[in-house]
Amino acid sequence: MPRQAQLSIWKNYFLTNKDLDSSNLHMDKIKKASGHSSTFPKSFKEISKNEGIYFLILDPTKTNLQLLHHGHRLGGNWNSPMKKLVSILGWDSEAKVVQIIQKSIKNIKEKSFGFDELRANVGDEERFTELDAPDVDFLFKYIHPIPNFLTKIFIQLDATTPFNVAKAIIKRMSETSTLDTSIDALTTDFETHLGIPKENDNKFTPSESKKGDNEHLSDNLLPLLVEDTLYVIQFCHLCALGKISPVLYSL
Repeated sequence: MPRQAQLSIWKNYFLTNKDLDSSNLHMDKIKKASGHSSTFPKSFKEISKNEGIYFLILDPTKTNLQLLHHGHRLGGNWNSPMKKLVSILGWDSEAKVVQIIQKSIKNIKEKSFGFDELRANVGDEERFTELDAPDVDFLFKYIHPIPNFLTKIFIQLDATTPFNVAKAIIKRMSETSTLDTSIDALTTDFETHLGIPKENDNKFTPSESKKGDNEHLSDNLLPLLVEDTLYVIQFCHLCALGKISPVLYSL
């Protein structure tokens, strides 16, 4: 018998493949794909063309969050005109292909909270779920695309309840000095891989050869901002409150 691997091949893939880290630069596009302005089939197709972006969902038991990865669209041809949206759920030998039931994915129109208020209450689950008077619009979907940076946090958790996921993300964000400073420690050699030099003030400025679609970073907007993770933390919070329904799928 071959010795069993100590780390899931999928988890190892997410943790070590630096090409996936490029998804961290496209937070605005990722959030837009989950917003009301795009239908789910359209956003799924767009996400599936880009490596390092996966989907966070509430499981059918409403207990844990799950990650769907490596989405693909099947069908739409002469032999199989019906388009099917499939993805991989799980890790290693337990990974399985599922077909997403599109009618279970609807738009969310809720109110939530800002980062500071969520962070101040994430130390206690009861307090976290009893926050009142939300005043921030949350206009997304029941399925939430996330970049590789957040995937790395998620797959290393022992428990993936909405509260635990929110707590882990907030903890990682709180380790940065301010809301608009670099999160360069989140991905190993990320700046080197993308050709983005690190400045003395811990802020990134894209090199001329790498700007392209990321030209907006030149105004000290960094590859990852704490604010850019807020939509995921809010998603977790609303799941914990029972405000978001599970995404259904078939095997």
